[in-house]
Amino acid sequence: DASVAANLSPLQVILADAAFDFAAANICSLFNNNITINITMKVTPGPHDWGLSGPADGGDYSYADICYYLLDVANFNDVNDSISFLDLPFTDPSGNGLPYRLTRAQAKVFGIVSNPNDTVEDGTFTFGAEHLWNYSLVNQEFSGTFDFIGFATHEITEVMGRISELDSIPPHNMIYDLF
Repeated sequence: DASVAANLSPLQVILADAAFDFAAANICSLFNNNITINITMKVTPGPHDWGLSGPADGGDYSYADICYYLLDVANFNDVNDSISFLDLPFTDPSGNGLPYRLTRAQAKVFGIVSNPNDTVEDGTFTFGAEHLWNYSLVNQEFSGTFDFIGFATHEITEVMGRISELDSIPPHNMIYDLF
């Protein structure tokens, strides 16, 4: 995104890209789904902008649909998957009658998006340039700085679906509300 070069020095652009890629690689090492999540990094100039994520919408689904998708991708050779999914009740435990929202990244995992490795944007990661970010890949604990890798990890996982929609307008349930 053009806002990166417009709001950071050339060195900061290189460091931010490397730190973002490092955070993404750490997350990728935890999963074995063969999908590509496309995240656009943006930078704002303002001192009041910490950051935010903007996951792309993957659609609204019923509880029955969500159970089907979860069971379809479950690895029942994995003890955690088996225990988690076998513990889901037959009826929607939320009791609120709201649909379940998926992010586009989640829709890729479930096969709802036909090409899981397409180049369509799955979300955005935005941060403020005015903060003293620590982009170090080795030591994120420098006094007076903010850990960019930890921050990027937080925002990337929101694009992946670790967000709350119960307070949005209109409100929605999310998959993690089930566990």
